[in-house]
Amino acid sequence: MGGSTHGNYPVGDTKWKLPFGNAKEHKLQQYSINVLTKARQLEKMSPPASVAAWTARIGDLPWHKIWQIKPMYVAPRDTATWLKIQHRTLWVAKNGGCDSTTCSAASCQHEETQLHLMTCSIIKSEYWEKIVKYARTFGIDADNRPAYWLGHAGNGKAVGREQAAIIALAWRSLYAQVVKARLDNKVLRLDVAYYNFTRFMLSRVKAYGTKWRRWFLNQRLWQQTRMKMFPLRHRDNALIKLTAEAEYTIADGMYRLMDEARHQTLP
Repeated sequence: MGGSTHGNYPVGDTKWKLPFGNAKEHKLQQYSINVLTKARQLEKMSPPASVAAWTARIGDLPWHKIWQIKPMYVAPRDTATWLKIQHRTLWVAKNGGCDSTTCSAASCQHEETQLHLMTCSIIKSEYWEKIVKYARTFGIDADNRPAYWLGHAGNGKAVGREQAAIIALAWRSLYAQVVKARLDNKVLRLDVAYYNFTRFMLSRVKAYGTKWRRWFLNQRLWQQTRMKMFPLRHRDNALIKLTAEAEYTIADGMYRLMDEARHQTLP
């Protein structure tokens, strides 16, 4: 470790930097076993092969930031499809096991690959573009690029936590219909995929608000002098607003967009 250059003994506010890893400088007392172990692990970790594969197809992305994304609202199961597409382990028709390797979207004759799920003109116009409009309705920045659906917001930045939640649920809804189309040997139902996405988003946001409201109610009468308010920095979100007492209000447009998607879904 390198220390102070102003004397023989480090002063209390002297910051130290580890000679390995990319950890930030910290005061000496902040270097716990946990911090040192993580720094060693990060130093030994090598990027997965998917990074080079995606770079060859769509260009360089800030993967070190993308891997750190923690989506809001969603459960770990909701992020599984998104993580698989990032790691290039998502099963698609090109991998075999189906009667055809052609994309199941109506009138599409291209081979179904992981990249094709983001670049297919039919899926882009009838599904991904709707996801973009959904996000922008609530003031959430979104664009219809393959890099965005992997977690790149542009300008060397990763998407935010609410953006990540939308992307994760969009992938889950789309892939569920891709698999169903293969099993039933039918055309890919993008209208159903979008409707399911709106349902998932509403249910996850409601569950998020309910969780924090229950947290407040459970602790408010335990010790009045130690009662905690909901943190100010987490109250104002695009999809949900919370008060100091964790009373929540869901964005009105979420109900409207779900109802519109349900009416537009064919029988």
